[in-house]
Amino acid sequence: MNNQTKLVRLYLLVLSMIVVLSGCLNTAQPPEVSVPITEQGGQLRVVVNVPTVFASTIAAQSFSYDYNLSTIEATVSMGDQEWTSSVSVTDSQAELVFANLPAGIWSIAVAVRDNEGSRVYAGTGQASIDNATMTQVSIALDLLLGTLDVQVAIPATLDVASATATLINPIGNNIQASLEIVEGIGYASFANVKATTWPIRIRLYDQDQKQIAWGEGPVFVLPDRLTTAQITLVDDQYDEGSLRVDIAWEIPPIAPTGLNAVKQNSTVLLTWHKNPESNVTGYMLYRSDKGSDQMWLVTASIVPYETFTDSDPQLEAGNSYLYWVFAYNDDGLVSPLSSPLEVAL
Repeated sequence: MNNQTKLVRLYLLVLSMIVVLSGCLNTAQPPEVSVPITEQGGQLRVVVNVPTVFASTIAAQSFSYDYNLSTIEATVSMGDQEWTSSVSVTDSQAELVFANLPAGIWSIAVAVRDNEGSRVYAGTGQASIDNATMTQVSIALDLLLGTLDVQVAIPATLDVASATATLINPIGNNIQASLEIVEGIGYASFANVKATTWPIRIRLYDQDQKQIAWGEGPVFVLPDRLTTAQITLVDDQYDEGSLRVDIAWEIPPIAPTGLNAVKQNSTVLLTWHKNPESNVTGYMLYRSDKGSDQMWLVTASIVPYETFTDSDPQLEAGNSYLYWVFAYNDDGLVSPLSSPLEVAL
């Protein structure tokens, strides 16, 4: 083999090696595609165990209102972000799922409402949310406390100088309040007491603080709302010093919710949610200047619908005002005021 032939073969060998290596490199690396990276929010599952205490201790009372658990409402919040979800009470456990929540520490507030819209149970908690992760948290619920107002009609035949009303707790401390007597009616209020049936004992005293009569009967307290017990004391002719206790109930409407306003030139259109009670006959509204402690009634009479236009000529552009709405029922009872709404003209 001459030198020329050797050089040709060496050239072909080197060329073939270059081709092989080039092919290996090209098949090992596919074309690169640029994919934008986005953060996926997390999910939160709120588990609520619905108590049955309310039905057995409250709804069994012999009065004209029938309360049943109706809705579970959960609100999650972090900073200025807030979402609310609700489900109907159909079982002893409920789940509410929130999707696409940004990562962080979220606060959770749960309320169980009755068929009249009042809260019965409530609970709070926190959850740490991570992106692309399902987090589950169980919220413990507490029966909410209530308020009882007592109005006692004292027999005119008795010379009463002072009186007390006592809620009897068979397994704990009693709760006692002095009655403020005005024109033969004794008034007392019990705030933040357990929602249940309470025996109430009325004691009447003379000028020497000697007990001259007493009476006892059952009252009930509803969670997260006011109940008024009108108590009439009747002389018992068969037991000296004993009084028969007759009790009538007054349950005012709950405070209206959802108050909203739309500015229309120099007037303000106000709307709110309909109260859930069937015996609500209408609403009235208050207004005040922002920063003022004076409130004016802006409705001349009861408004039968959930809307009202404030066209008072005293409204001035550039000023801010606060509005409140409250409800009336067919017994003439008035609800608490709604949360205030600020309107800037």
